[in-house]
Amino acid sequence: MYLCSLIFLRMKHMLVAAAAFAVLPFSSGAQAVPDTCFFRLDGKYVLLTQDKSWNSGKIYTFISDTTYGPWRGKTLVYRIPDLPDSDWYTYNAMAHPQFEDDGRILVSYNVNSNDFSDQKSDVESYRPRFIWVDKKLILGLSR
Repeated sequence: MYLCSLIFLRMKHMLVAAAAFAVLPFSSGAQAVPDTCFFRLDGKYVLLTQDKSWNSGKIYTFISDTTYGPWRGKTLVYRIPDLPDSDWYTYNAMAHPQFEDDGRILVSYNVNSNDFSDQKSDVESYRPRFIWVDKKLILGLSR
């Protein structure tokens, strides 16, 4: 069985990576969501994604030497803290490798609510969050 995912690309040279990931076997442990992020880091290609299980809060990376795989080294790089409201959920984890600081890369994810009124009453219910993740962890070099 193979995973197919619609991927919004941000970098033209990543088209091949998207095609390669579209046929990544489930046995690889990959569960990509539509907003999977590809980027190049220290000579490797990185795929960053959130676990597609509802509100798992897990952000993973996979590494490859080429844009077409094979993808390996599933690494949990961040576990999103529990949200204060059960109607809230997270989505759209993205790396921003253009922002690097002291060996860390900026990563963002978004929070939203199933209850539209939350967006008016609590600004925390609908906004992006930003974290710094160590490059070694992203590349699977430190666990």
